[in-house]
Amino acid sequence: MVRTSDNMTIRTCSICGFAYATNDPPIRTCKHTNCTETLFEGNDCLGKVYELSCNECNNYTGIKNVEPLGHDYESSVHEPTPDSEGYIEYICSRCNDSYKDSIIPSTTTTTNSATSISTTTSVTTTTPPTTTEPAYLLGDVNNDGSVDSSDASLVLAEYAKIQTGGAGEFTEIQQKAADVNKDNSTDSSDASKILAYYAMISTGKEPTWD
Repeated sequence: MVRTSDNMTIRTCSICGFAYATNDPPIRTCKHTNCTETLFEGNDCLGKVYELSCNECNNYTGIKNVEPLGHDYESSVHEPTPDSEGYIEYICSRCNDSYKDSIIPSTTTTTNSATSISTTTSVTTTTPPTTTEPAYLLGDVNNDGSVDSSDASLVLAEYAKIQTGGAGEFTEIQQKAADVNKDNSTDSSDASKILAYYAMISTGKEPTWD
């Protein structure tokens, strides 16, 4: 395509060589920089696919892929009742995907549960008999004299703070009470062991940390 001095455009066929003059404006190639994005499928966690439509030439469609962010699960403890099991539920804060873990057996009566919890005094032997440190009950993170799901909830909350770069808030005694697997850390495996221990108490079994 060639422009003449009188502002005419010479267009030449690239195959046969035929040429003609016209005063039509040059054909502009659209770069499709002004497109509307319409979500086609997906979400933040699994990735998104957008359909593109050019607002300038109205003659272009395409797709745009967005990398997935992954799930961001938050945990909550649902305590057992006489009629239903308890469990830990994990829900994604971005897409609401959820799953359950660490099922806790249902309790028969509240009286039986209270009586069973009192048997935890037999586990106090895990505290060294000759020490100058304050006494604590392994698994009893809130120091209320019993090991139950509320202790597991505290461990999970502390673990979440540490995993997100925050500073833990447990005292030295709470850290020792929470570290039931004796690996010198407070994490979800400790919470699972505390829930399993509580389940044994709730069903009238002799509790053990093994």
